[in-house]
Amino acid sequence: MDLQRMIPSLQVGEFTDREIRAVLDNHRRIRAALYWCDSALATGDKSMDDELARIFSEGDEGS
Repeated sequence: MDLQRMIPSLQVGEFTDREIRAVLDNHRRIRAALYWCDSALATGDKSMDDELARIFSEGDEGS
């Protein structure tokens, strides 16, 4: 199924608070990963600080 047909079908149900938190937490991790990738490409520095490593290592147990 292509994305254009799938998106409208997502509006059918309601999300629980836990599901909303999980999506927002995943978005936060994705944004952090993309920011790190952009920075690594621009600077050549591929090191990862402790906070970023913690964000990447977080699981779903807190959701």
